[in-house]
Amino acid sequence: MGAVKKERGLVVLAVGALLLCAPLAGLGCSGAARGAAAEAPSAPRAASEPRLRHGNLDLSGYSADAVDLRFDGEGTVISYHRRDGTLAVRTFDLDFDGQPEVLEHFDASGVLIERELVLDHERGVDIVQYFEGGVMTRRDLRVGYADDLPIRFFYDATGSLQRVERDSRFRGQIDLWEYYEEGRLVRTGMDLNGNGRPDVFQSHR
Repeated sequence: MGAVKKERGLVVLAVGALLLCAPLAGLGCSGAARGAAAEAPSAPRAASEPRLRHGNLDLSGYSADAVDLRFDGEGTVISYHRRDGTLAVRTFDLDFDGQPEVLEHFDASGVLIERELVLDHERGVDIVQYFEGGVMTRRDLRVGYADDLPIRFFYDATGSLQRVERDSRFRGQIDLWEYYEEGRLVRTGMDLNGNGRPDVFQSHR
């Protein structure tokens, strides 16, 4: 039993590190069996509406390719394809518990646009990464036990950090902005009156 736990832990760490460092848009799914299909996911909803992502995304209607990395008959990596064959969603079960810890979403051209990472299934999504042209442009993190993702990191096309937005009071609204140049914090903005915009700025030059 201890050996199995150790093996699963090593796989989770190795695959998790790979996911965090690379888009994985070109991961092959050869040798998989085509499965039954379901309806395509709905378009993203407004920010105030529930996310149609982990936990409430219906994938029962897409054609599916499954890769069994553990050779136990279960799909460890499952790719869901639209009717035209383009990749729509890919899921990874890193700890072999039957629930995906990573979900990747692709646009109509099959290009990676979003990745979700789930560290605790009871809490939902812990990290969301957004991509444009294969480059991560934004990363949202959950901290504490809030239901939202109160820290957002924004990057330019080269991957350099440009801005960080924080819900520093855990009220469900961004109230702190940090601006960076060449990786260095140069300015901070704070929302003091709750209108969702910075009212006071502090220079760090």
